[in-house]
Amino acid sequence: MNKLSEYNIIIEGDTKFIYLNTITGSIVGLNQKEHSIVQKEFNNLIDFEEKYPTIFKKFYNFGYIIDEKRNEKEEILFYLKSASKC
Repeated sequence: MNKLSEYNIIIEGDTKFIYLNTITGSIVGLNQKEHSIVQKEFNNLIDFEEKYPTIFKKFYNFGYIIDEKRNEKEEILFYLKSASKC
C-alpha cells in the first residue's frame, strides 16, 4: 500500500501547477487538465496505479507517492543527525 508524501507542495502558476516534493527536490509541471486528473487520482492511489501505471511510477520515483510504512520524519531526523556529525 502507498500514501502521499507529507512533504508535497503544489504551487499554482499562471498556466501550470508546479508539484514539488521537498524531500527529494523533484519538480513536475502540470497544466490545468493534468492537475485535475492527478488530484482526482491522488484520492485513490490503488486505482491510480491501475489506470495510469507509468504516471503512477513516475510520481512514486519522484517521492510524491511513498510506501505507507515509510516514516519521512524519521528519515529527516536521521539525515539531520548524520549531517551534524560531519
